[in-house]
Amino acid sequence: MGTRGYWDVYVLNSGGSWVLDSSDELYVPNNTLAIGKTSRVTPVDLADGSIGTMVGSTKYISNALTFTWYYVSSTDAIITLLEGYLEDAEYIKIVDHLSNEYIGTLTGLNKDHLAGEVDYFDLNATLLIH
Repeated sequence: MGTRGYWDVYVLNSGGSWVLDSSDELYVPNNTLAIGKTSRVTPVDLADGSIGTMVGSTKYISNALTFTWYYVSSTDAIITLLEGYLEDAEYIKIVDHLSNEYIGTLTGLNKDHLAGEVDYFDLNATLLIH
């Protein structure tokens, strides 16, 4: 197996500054990321019977991202890292290898135990984009 790449994770401190979390690095996920936005446009029936649209001050929202890591050992530090961000409701910024920034909070972490494997899981983490 080749070496794994890493993404940087920053945590928003109480002073409002981003601080690099140097305790661990986040492995690059094993899946592709579906990066999307959802329109906030609402269709409206007009008096003449036609359909118009109404756009509020928030024109769109960013969809949550799901990160997946396959075949992770139960003793791997990434599990503790992700559980810590989730349990502490940390506001985090993940910077990928292309310098894209994903800012939000983890809202879910699932460990799927691999049947027949004593100490290995597939991990799924959901980041709610702010």
